[in-house]
Amino acid sequence: DDALYVLGVSYYYTNQHLKSERRCRELLANYPNSKYAKEMTLYLARAKLKLNEEEEAFKLFEEIFQGQYSKEYRAEAALELGQYQREEKAYAEAERYFRAVRDSLGDDRQQRDAQKFLADTYFESFKFADALGGYLQLLGMKPAKNERYLALYRAALCSYKLQRISVGMEYLDKLIKDPLFYDSLSTVQLTLGEGFEYSGDLAQAEATYEEV
Repeated sequence: DDALYVLGVSYYYTNQHLKSERRCRELLANYPNSKYAKEMTLYLARAKLKLNEEEEAFKLFEEIFQGQYSKEYRAEAALELGQYQREEKAYAEAERYFRAVRDSLGDDRQQRDAQKFLADTYFESFKFADALGGYLQLLGMKPAKNERYLALYRAALCSYKLQRISVGMEYLDKLIKDPLFYDSLSTVQLTLGEGFEYSGDLAQAEATYEEV
């Protein structure tokens, strides 16, 4: 079972998903009581998803989510299920899975991922007040650089949608002043220019666009 485990995981991370799926099934068939069995069930589901066998993949993810698995495995399954439901625009179901990870199942990284996905789900379903709260909550979870950029930028867009133009511009100003985000400066300034337009300051909007 040790060899099958190493092969199955290695094949998965080198994008040989059919070989990974076979090694996972082989381990689960021949060593059902292996210490690797639960983890290999998760990799089997992931491999099937990569092979576009979605129905089988999500049966396995649901089995993990509902079953006697550790919180780590249940959280990973819930994140996959939530992402799938989000792509299918089944937003209420997606929110349920993401909340489960954020509130009780995940470690710090999984909880951040769940919070980001939850905020994105609100944003995509036009729940801009909920999305704004979600992105602000993400900012309080020690996000990585890209997560911080997304949270502040989306917070600005949500504020615009909620007619809180000056608040949105304050979020953009934080990005503009942060040298970590210099490569995105022109995009942020364009959005700032829109804020000047929305607030009726057309001269400042024009000046901002000319600067970009």
